[in-house]
Amino acid sequence: MATPATTPDPYAAILRGIADARVDDAAATRARTHWLTQQATQSATLVGAFVDLSEQRTPIRVRLRDRSEIAGTVVAVGADVVVLLTASGTALLAPAHVTTVGTEGGHASAPQGRTVAPHTAGSRTMIELLHDLAANRAQVRIRTIDGGDHAGELRAAGVDVLTIGVGSRSTHNVLLHLTAVTSVVILDPG
Repeated sequence: MATPATTPDPYAAILRGIADARVDDAAATRARTHWLTQQATQSATLVGAFVDLSEQRTPIRVRLRDRSEIAGTVVAVGADVVVLLTASGTALLAPAHVTTVGTEGGHASAPQGRTVAPHTAGSRTMIELLHDLAANRAQVRIRTIDGGDHAGELRAAGVDVLTIGVGSRSTHNVLLHLTAVTSVVILDPG
């Protein structure tokens, strides 16, 4: 007895073609996503990364040129300043003196292409914030790129120089060049 010849399913070829097209589309989508992510990370800036971190409210640890580290959460990013809320208060950092930024416990995403120029990141500058602090005679701890650590009353903030009263009764002044300042921590007056 002869077996009847089976006729090929006319839809099988169409279904295989659709499946192949889906595989090709998925591969193309993955490749495009990878390419876009790579482009975004390659155009990222440190200031843009700080803006991302401020939006994510991710706790971070920042290492500065003076070899100090400050841990906190970014609460504001200005033209040339990053404001961190730390366990002991508020710290102002100069991004130009930041060497590394690491996340603390959280999982912050990689910078995604914020090409924020330092002069357009925000409306406030480090010197403007320091003018406000000097007007209030704030108690501060200022670190400089050479490892200097100066605590006292911020008496004045000029164009490029800070005057801090140091000593047991802030009896003498120390002048600090603004470009040497890595961080300013606002101390609790109590």
